[in-house]
Amino acid sequence: MRRGPMWTPDGASPPDADAERGGALAKAYARWRLPLLRGLARFKGSISSAEDALHDGVVKWAAANPALRSTDEHGAYLRKTVLNGVADEFRERQAGRQVQAMTLEDAGAEGWATAAE
Repeated sequence: MRRGPMWTPDGASPPDADAERGGALAKAYARWRLPLLRGLARFKGSISSAEDALHDGVVKWAAANPALRSTDEHGAYLRKTVLNGVADEFRERQAGRQVQAMTLEDAGAEGWATAAE
């Protein structure tokens, strides 16, 4: 018999509601991990970047521990959490590139405050 983290030695799952929710999270993760990784790998360009993005999203998703009824609902929540994280990362990177691309003289001409002021 295969045992996961939510199984007791006699094969019965624990009656605790949090444990049941944890089991639902584990099932949803097992179901949606590969489809999410494939999409993220295409978008981010590498498997390692995709795994990092998925890991960050899973940590946030598990911390939220949403009380949803089905694996599909958990999958949708996980997908949205991961994609929001990727979008946030993209926006932060774009903002950083804009700041880094501006010279000090251009920043002064645009009216941006500098550290010397």
